[in-house]
Amino acid sequence: MDGLFDSKNQLRQLNGKLVLQNIFNNSGTSRAQIARDLKLNKSTVSSIYNDLMATDIIQEGGDGAASNNGGRKPTMVSINAHYGFTVSLDIAYRNLHYMFNYLNGDIIEASEIRIFQKDIHEIMTIIIDLIKDVSRKIESDNGLVGIAVSYHGIVDVKEKEVTYSPFLDLDGVNIVSELEQTFSGVDVLIDNESNVTALYERDFDQHKLTDNSITISIHKGIGSGIIINRRVFRGSDGEAGEIGRGLINMDGHNVKVEDICSEDAIINSISAEYGEVLYRNDVVRLYRKSNPIIVKHLDVFVDTIGLLIYNVGRSFNPQSFFISSPLIEEMPEMLNAIEEKIKSLGGDNYTVFLIDNADRATLLGACSLITHEVLGLRDYELQFFNENKLNY
Repeated sequence: MDGLFDSKNQLRQLNGKLVLQNIFNNSGTSRAQIARDLKLNKSTVSSIYNDLMATDIIQEGGDGAASNNGGRKPTMVSINAHYGFTVSLDIAYRNLHYMFNYLNGDIIEASEIRIFQKDIHEIMTIIIDLIKDVSRKIESDNGLVGIAVSYHGIVDVKEKEVTYSPFLDLDGVNIVSELEQTFSGVDVLIDNESNVTALYERDFDQHKLTDNSITISIHKGIGSGIIINRRVFRGSDGEAGEIGRGLINMDGHNVKVEDICSEDAIINSISAEYGEVLYRNDVVRLYRKSNPIIVKHLDVFVDTIGLLIYNVGRSFNPQSFFISSPLIEEMPEMLNAIEEKIKSLGGDNYTVFLIDNADRATLLGACSLITHEVLGLRDYELQFFNENKLNY
C-alpha cells in the first residue's frame, strides 16, 4: 500500500499519509475538515484526495451539515472498508484463534480451531485451508490484503521469524515465508502475542491510559508487551518483555517465574497436590468452595504476580498495567488481591486493569498491526472506534 504515496516529492508523500490517517481516524469527515485538521492548503488536500479516490481506498457517502453561513453541504468521506480484508491468527498452545476483518477493523468472522498435539506442518495446513475457505465467502474489492500472526515466543519482527519457540517445535518452518508463498502479493507480519495484545489496548481501548503501559499475558508462559510513548518497545532483538523467563529463588534454587505462576504451572501444581488432573474450570469451581489446596496455590500465584508487576513498574514507570489471563477472567476477585499485594509493597500509584476476552483482544491487536502495514501507515496512530463486538 506504500505505492499509494510513491512520489519524488517527499512532502507530498508525507501529506498523503497524514490525509489517509485523518480519514481513517475520523470516519465521516470532509475535505474541508481534513484541511482544517492538518492545516494544509485546500488544493493540496483535494489533489491527494483525488489520488486516493482513484485507488478506491476511500469512499464518499452522503452529505455533512452545512456551515452556519449556508452554502453547499460537504461530501463526507471514509475508509472503504470493503477495499479488502485481513486475517489475524493467534497460534496458541491448545487452539488456533482466528479473526477476519474488513480494512476499517470491522469483524467479519472469528472463532478457534483445536490444534493441541498437532505438529507445525499440520497447523500450517489448517491455517492455509482456513484462509482459503473463509476468503471464498467474503465479498470485497481486492480480496485478502494482509495476514498477521500472533506467536507465543520470541519474534524478530524485522526478519519476520520466530527465534525462540518454547511450546511448539517449528521443525525449520518459517511461518511467514510459507504464507507469503501461498498467498502471493499479500502482506504478512508476525509478532509476539504480548506485543499485539498491548497494541489492542493502545488502539482499541483508548479511554484508558496507554501512552506508557505494560500488558502482561499469563497463559502457558508469561510475557509482557511494553508501550513507551505509544510505541511497542521490543529491545535489540525482540526479547524485551520476556518477564516470565526472569529468575526467582525458591527454596535455594533459581527457577523461572513462569515455571511457578503461569496458568499451566499453577494448575499443574494444584493437580499434583490434589491427586488428579484438574482443568481451569475445576480450579475455579473448587476455589469457589474454598478448597484449602486451591486457595494455598492461588495465594502463591497472587503474591508472585503482584511482586512481578511491582518490580516491572519500578523499572519502567508505566501509567497503567493490563493483565491478559483467562484464569483471572474467570475469577476477577483475584485482580483485587493482586492490587492489594502491589499496594502492600508500596505500589499505591499503580493502575491495573483486567482485559476482558483476552483471545479477542489479541486478535484485534494483530488486526491493528496488519492494518497499519496494509495502509502504509506503520508509524502512524490509527484509532479503531468500532470493535463490532462479536461473541465467539
